[in-house]
Amino acid sequence: MMKRRKIISFIFAIALAVSIFAGYVPAARAEVTIDQTGTVNTPDTNLRAQPSVLSDVLVRMDRGAAVTVLEGSVGGWCKVMYQGYTGYVRSDFIDVMVTGLNDPGVIVSEAAMTSEPGDGAAIGTLAVETQVTITGSYGSYYQVNTQDKTGFVPMDCVHKKKIITLNMSATINASNVNLRSIPSTSGEIVACMKRGDKVMVHSLQDHWVKVDYQGRSGYVRGDFVTYSVSGDNYLTAMNVGMRGPAVSPLQVALRKKGFFHVAANGVYGKATRAAVKKFQQSVYLDADGIAGEQTLLLLFGKDAARIWNNFRTEMEPQKPQQNGRVWLIDWFDGMNKIMKRMTPFLVIDVRTGISWKMQRFGGYTALWHADVETVTKRDTEKMTEAWGGELNPTRRPVWVKYDGKYYAASLMGYVHNTGPTPNNGMDGQVCLHFRGSKIHSSGRLDEAHQACIMEAFYSADKLEAYISSGKV
Repeated sequence: MMKRRKIISFIFAIALAVSIFAGYVPAARAEVTIDQTGTVNTPDTNLRAQPSVLSDVLVRMDRGAAVTVLEGSVGGWCKVMYQGYTGYVRSDFIDVMVTGLNDPGVIVSEAAMTSEPGDGAAIGTLAVETQVTITGSYGSYYQVNTQDKTGFVPMDCVHKKKIITLNMSATINASNVNLRSIPSTSGEIVACMKRGDKVMVHSLQDHWVKVDYQGRSGYVRGDFVTYSVSGDNYLTAMNVGMRGPAVSPLQVALRKKGFFHVAANGVYGKATRAAVKKFQQSVYLDADGIAGEQTLLLLFGKDAARIWNNFRTEMEPQKPQQNGRVWLIDWFDGMNKIMKRMTPFLVIDVRTGISWKMQRFGGYTALWHADVETVTKRDTEKMTEAWGGELNPTRRPVWVKYDGKYYAASLMGYVHNTGPTPNNGMDGQVCLHFRGSKIHSSGRLDEAHQACIMEAFYSADKLEAYISSGKV
């Protein structure tokens, strides 16, 4: 009898293990790093059983804790070992020594060189404009070589001049632009281009881009070209106030390029804005601190739209929150029940203050989000103005004024399917999202929408300014 119980218990344990892991399919593995030491760079960091924020926490790790990296970053997570536990930690929460780099750089502010990153033995001081070769990185430090010494210096003291491969089409945006033989104003003029001329951009080198123009190759200053967004690859601009998993890849990309020196926390705040501005200055873009389509293209390449990783299917519900006049309310059991069919409401674009009227007519069957349309042709014209003259799939943060209250939301400008109101100039519907709402096709959360919703919530001061000025 006892033996039979043991057999049954053993079979049950195997079945339980299978049930736990049957639904877990690991992402395709990237390059694997075996037994590499890393250091936790964020206090109270969770080591999780699986690469997901929904997975169980095995143990919490303090800042400075040493871990053994078993697998390199896959989908933003690293597999590590810590004090006998094996689990997963977000890759931006650990510093791992990167070696084998061979990137040119220049010292932009006087830098103390040390034998180890941080508190190593002093080797010397590198003066401004010292040319270096970047051979590795660790946390917020670069390992660099000069003609006679090797050591570590803070990343913010170095400007990388790495050649970035682009292979993008672009348009010349000024008149009488010189195409030069080398990336310098002292280079021979190969051709003179006019506004509107098409070029193929091969690579970016500091402030210069290498292009092909009418069968000739040469270099032109980066601020004289506007990169083309391919096909339907519409990019949602990222701005201060955005929060969530969509922001972290931007911070990680900036960090890898040496412009962001703190942990990626998914909050587009002052530090992220400053890093975006520095990156924009380095590639001759308008340094406004907003990660628009040109900035995202140069950071991520032609696949920039993929930063909106719609990997979550659920969001923890929360009670309604208020910031000034702006309310943050969940879609399920919240706004879905508040918004009535064919009842007009005011929509206000957060970034411009442009407003227009819309009404909900759909989204009742699947209940994922609100299907809405403009009320009149004039409303469609105002909405189109907020999108810069053309409605497209980019998301924008908006406030919805409904029954006297202002709610944080996000609106997509892609007109699709049909709408019930004739002659409103829209001939279709667009999607309106609130906190926790989902996409009809996949039943997943759209991280671009969720980031825009948080921007609307944390921009209550803008709403007050629009109201005070009479714009709204």
